[in-house]
Order: sequence, then structure tokens, then C-alpha cells
Amino acid sequence: RFSIQDLKEMLDVQDKYPLYANFKQRVILKAQEDLEKSTDIRFTFEEIKSGKQVTELVFHIIRNKEILELRQNNILPTKKTKE
Repeated sequence: RFSIQDLKEMLDVQDKYPLYANFKQRVILKAQEDLEKSTDIRFTFEEIKSGKQVTELVFHIIRNKEILELRQNNILPTKKTKE
């Protein structure tokens, strides 16, 4: 569980996205899309409101079964390890 303000500070975007709607669209949803497309994890999130304002996000991280299945069937390469 993270406050919106804490998340913006951790990502150093508090000045770039002062409105939650912009932050959600350009950071949270973009990260969700990118992770789901290219990694073996994905996430969902719940918006916690105080009145009408979203004040916190709760993240749920899950294995991305589609990517795992593609890797198991050798359709996608496995992650490269550094030597």
C-alpha cells in the first residue's frame, strides 16, 4: 500500500504529474502494460479514496502466465543471465 504522494516522490515525478489522472495514465497504466508484455510478472491495483480523491494504491503482483507459457513452449526466449 503506497500513498500517491509517496509513489510520485519515489519515482521523482511529483512536479511532472501533479494530477492523479495524468500520473495514472502515463506512469501506472504504462508500467502495467509494459510489464505484462515483456516480463513474467504483472500487477493489478486498487485505488483507495478519501472522499472523491484517490489517496493510496494497493498493488497486487502476479505471475504472468501467458509469458511463462510462451517461454516454456520456446516461443519466447528465456531471460538472459549476465556472466
